[in-house]
Amino acid sequence: MSQPPARPSVFISSTSIDLPEHRREVVAACLGLGYFPVGMEYWPAQDADAEAVCLREVDAADIFVGVYAFRYGWKPAGSAVSICEIEHERARDGGKPRLLFFMDEEHPWPASRVDKGKDGELLAAFKQRLRSERVSSRSFTTANDLAGLLTQALVAHEKRHPRRSAADGATSSGAPGATAPTPAGPPPALIDCPYRDLRAFTDADAPFFFGREGFTRELLQAVDGSPFVAVVGASGSGKSSVVQAGLIPALRRRGGWAVGVLRPGEEPWRSLAGCLHDLAATGRADAADSAGALRQLVIGQLADELAKGADGGKLALRHLLPDILAGQPGSRRLLLLVDQWEELYTYEKKDAAGDEISAPTAATAATAARFADALIAGTQQAPLTVVLTLRADFTHHAVDHRPLRDRLQAATVFLGGMTRSERERAIVGPAEVAGFAFEDGLVRRMLDDVGDEPGNLPLLEFCLTQLFAQRDAAGRMCHRAYDALGGVAGAIVRYADGVLDELAPGGAQQRHDLVRDVFLQLVQLGDNSEDTRRRARRGDFAAAAQPLIEQLASKRLLVVGNDPARGEETVEVAHEALIRRWPRLVDWLAENRADLHQRREIERAAQAWQTHGDSHRWSDERVMHETAPMLRRLGTRFALSENERRFLGPLAADELLARLADPATTHGERARIGDRLTLLPDGDPRPGVGLTADGVPDLVWQAIPGGKVVLAVDEAAPARRRRFKVQPFHMARYPITVAQWQAFVDADDGYDALVRRVRGWEPDPQRGRANQPAVMITCFEAIAYCRWLTRVAGHEVRLPTEWEWQQAATGGDAQRDYPWGEWRAGCANTFQNQLGRMTAVGVYPSGQSVHGVFDLAGNVWEWCLNAYDTPKDVSEDGDARRVVRGGSWVNLRGLARCAYRCPYHPGYRNLDLGVRVVCVSPILLNRCPPER
Repeated sequence: MSQPPARPSVFISSTSIDLPEHRREVVAACLGLGYFPVGMEYWPAQDADAEAVCLREVDAADIFVGVYAFRYGWKPAGSAVSICEIEHERARDGGKPRLLFFMDEEHPWPASRVDKGKDGELLAAFKQRLRSERVSSRSFTTANDLAGLLTQALVAHEKRHPRRSAADGATSSGAPGATAPTPAGPPPALIDCPYRDLRAFTDADAPFFFGREGFTRELLQAVDGSPFVAVVGASGSGKSSVVQAGLIPALRRRGGWAVGVLRPGEEPWRSLAGCLHDLAATGRADAADSAGALRQLVIGQLADELAKGADGGKLALRHLLPDILAGQPGSRRLLLLVDQWEELYTYEKKDAAGDEISAPTAATAATAARFADALIAGTQQAPLTVVLTLRADFTHHAVDHRPLRDRLQAATVFLGGMTRSERERAIVGPAEVAGFAFEDGLVRRMLDDVGDEPGNLPLLEFCLTQLFAQRDAAGRMCHRAYDALGGVAGAIVRYADGVLDELAPGGAQQRHDLVRDVFLQLVQLGDNSEDTRRRARRGDFAAAAQPLIEQLASKRLLVVGNDPARGEETVEVAHEALIRRWPRLVDWLAENRADLHQRREIERAAQAWQTHGDSHRWSDERVMHETAPMLRRLGTRFALSENERRFLGPLAADELLARLADPATTHGERARIGDRLTLLPDGDPRPGVGLTADGVPDLVWQAIPGGKVVLAVDEAAPARRRRFKVQPFHMARYPITVAQWQAFVDADDGYDALVRRVRGWEPDPQRGRANQPAVMITCFEAIAYCRWLTRVAGHEVRLPTEWEWQQAATGGDAQRDYPWGEWRAGCANTFQNQLGRMTAVGVYPSGQSVHGVFDLAGNVWEWCLNAYDTPKDVSEDGDARRVVRGGSWVNLRGLARCAYRCPYHPGYRNLDLGVRVVCVSPILLNRCPPER
């Protein structure tokens, strides 16, 4: 009697981290045809020489399959060439049948997965040599494309070399009389371990998916009975796995089903559009033309139309299904898996154009509702079945929307914990398929340790993955390795700690902090719910973090993928079990939670501001009192994007002052900068704006030379012009500020003694910021202020006469209309600016006079000492009308001219009427800054 045909093995050679999906599809294709896929994904613990182990596997295999993309691969110690090239040379020299597959050179691929420099040159030369050999080679693009090509190649190989029974004396390769090499030690390792560490199982992993057979049947019944089905379970219960590795393969075996998988992410409409677009493009002759920028444009337009369709627009799912099914031969119905439905509630939503919607909380619920409505309508109007997976702690969000609640009520399958026998199947089944065994009693120990909590299943799977990597010499998973790993609960902790210690040896603080920050950016902080994974664009990470991301992905703590909706590379934590069970990450989150919340708020608010304008800008108090301290604590961590920097504006004193000095700074920005200067931790740092350490007004005096001034007492009557001789004096650089006025009000010998007791007046409350001009001050109060300041300063301080004021404004040049010369809009705060408010002093540096005096035009009027009608009258008492000069924020620019005179009653108060002081004492010379 002849023996059954031998099961031939296929060694699959490729780089690993850049081709995980392609490798899984290759494994599935080999298993589907009865081949045993082998390779070196995990090195047995006892083998120090990984290269030698790998070459033994090549020798033991019947067929060599090489898969090459844009990476050269790992180089063993002391080798100038990669392990991929070494493997191929061994197969070629051993006369192995070789099937080679090259990724299409024009296929879009993330730049981070393309070797440059020396490795790029070595890869190009290697590929050139391979293509020059007389061996079967083909080009591929997607993982599915590769699996199909491999299937065709293996079938063609079998036709040329039929399998024969061992009794016929033939090897599986079909070479008559040849003897297959006998592998040393245990059976060859599967190219991808039969356990999936922290990753979800996919349909390609179906041969290794055990323990959920009963639930899969229940889910099949639900799909047969309803076109809209929800799978609800706790985090870590295996919702994604049971749909992808249980339900989908079962439906494919039935035939007639096309399958699409998506995650909502930040942009659910775009994710849906990307999934549908790729389904429709499958098999089309022009599919290659839909790559790159054109593809993204098409997806963006489709997303926009789908979103509009949810609001009654022209395009809906029912219009797309016929084309999709027509491109999938034999398919009569589409299964659309929306995995991790809770992302609709954890990400702040954007519209189809990628812009964030205002009122994030309400908008998130509204977007989720519209998205659900579109899918529900699709199931009612087209051959479409939707299956969603949802974390149980987010169910209340879903049932808040009545149409979705009704569908969940009709067809929800709750995924609970596994029974002990089901867990045993999940442990033992994959090992049996792979041809490996457990040491006696180990499975029982693991079952006892894992318990009944569904969230422990990822820990179990991870522990099994590590056990598989540390098999003993007999190829068994053993007690000794299990103990060394720390059991089910400790395996992930010890492994993650070990990876961190490896990446940051000796606790290297900089690298340790960088790893910490990478993980923190990949956690979506829960709001009355547990924290979840956050998928981020890889390009959002700093350049210094990129190598670490690659290393963490190679260690399977992170997953690097590709967002089909955006065509961008993404990064996420391998599983939420890490977020909850790795103490270091738990501690990092606890230490940084408040700052992370604020940092995420900046990201969302900046997007809203970009879309809707300054109505969505944060208040200066929030930015300076909450955001700026948080950013100072974070330092260079979590760097702001350009849009976020523009949204927040300048924050530090040097940035603020530099922006003031820039002539291109707008009026609105100048007003905001002035507000922010006083909100700095130590207040406005500019000399002349606040108080000294003794609480005395800190005035900076600008020297004004003497000269002659002509006053236009009556511009209609030139004969009434008056000439005045001006002696040298000093003028305060700025008008008296609120802080400087308040010192007078608070002083015992100030306002109370000089005004309240004399006139019975009360000071008007100052509503401006500390660095804005003090206003609502009568001329009598201004004179009293000067008397107090004279006593405090030890030298005479008074109001300027108007000829002194005009001399300071013109710089002695009677032809000068404004302190800076001819009118320029960016030099003063007048009505033309349309600010509609007073600003801090000194925010228009380009408007200062030639002698360095600020704000002589615009912002606030300034009291002068002399009478309006009789200019020579400088008495401090009496009710004669006094002169005010300079114009204000409520006046047209003509009133801000150097020569313009305006009369005010000395007892009058106004919101745009302030004070500036002068001094003629020579003792001030040592306090005067150099003239400009």
